[in-house]
Amino acid sequence: MRGADGFGADLAGRWPVFGVGLVVSQIVSNVPLVALSLPYLQALGRGLPTLMALAAGSTIAGNLLILGAASNVIIIQRAERYGETLGFYELARAGIPLTALSLAVYLLYNLPIRSSWPPTPRCGLSLLATWLSCSIATARRRLKTWGAYRSYNRNGRYYTLPEIAEFDDNGLWQYQGVVFSKHGNLKQTLVHLVTHSVHGLSSTELGELLRLQPRSFLSHFRDHPALYREELAGRWIWFAADPKIREKQKQARLAQPAKGPVLPSDMEAVMILVDLIGHPNSGLEQIAHRLKGKGLDIEVQSIRQLLVHHDLLKKTADFPPSGV
Repeated sequence: MRGADGFGADLAGRWPVFGVGLVVSQIVSNVPLVALSLPYLQALGRGLPTLMALAAGSTIAGNLLILGAASNVIIIQRAERYGETLGFYELARAGIPLTALSLAVYLLYNLPIRSSWPPTPRCGLSLLATWLSCSIATARRRLKTWGAYRSYNRNGRYYTLPEIAEFDDNGLWQYQGVVFSKHGNLKQTLVHLVTHSVHGLSSTELGELLRLQPRSFLSHFRDHPALYREELAGRWIWFAADPKIREKQKQARLAQPAKGPVLPSDMEAVMILVDLIGHPNSGLEQIAHRLKGKGLDIEVQSIRQLLVHHDLLKKTADFPPSGV
């Protein structure tokens, strides 16, 4: 759980993961614990700091009790062959102080990153350098060490920590208009979304997912080797370039039940109204054609549905017909 400001407790954060590594290793041993935890943390998009916490907690755990590491059991069994025995409490008497010392060293050299982070979920480079009283170059090195994410909009000016970002099912997180992706920059994110989509993605769908206007970025990806663009049922759809994946996506797209006209998204609605204000005597098809030239694939019926919904196009209104 997190607080509303993004700074609440995070059960997959560095310190909970470190504690789990230290404690649970005494039950299932450290190697199986790490093997089970890695896929979960990677699926959540956790970066190097969290993975290092898991490594540290599980490693230190091996010194605490016999079951903390499989190697402890193996060595004790070998020692018994030579008449030497080492009981649970004997190892604990040495292991507990050693673990406490190791923990102190870890805490000394790995103070919480949050204490070095300004009190905001996302931060610009200049603000971070000022907060840390260091140079821009040093701030960049810190960000790399922390495994920080960089925004793919706003010219990549903002950063956030893995412990702060709350990614959705698509691996995206938005905070105050700044969007981050656990897949990397805009290019890496778009390629991931398209190639992993079930039925490909239209320009409008990509714009809604990425919180960007399609015309502002899609033209740069028309020749990308991992992507394939095809006109399907009057709309441009982005598929994976891999023929096998593309065919599955295409069939899934064609198998979708036909939908009636739906209201455009908020972004599309704004673009429609702006176009209508600039061309008050245009027909619906002309509006759709101009918007298509701007990278927005909006059906004529959807435009009509929007205008009727807002009482801008009544059934008996003297609005120009589609062909005018």
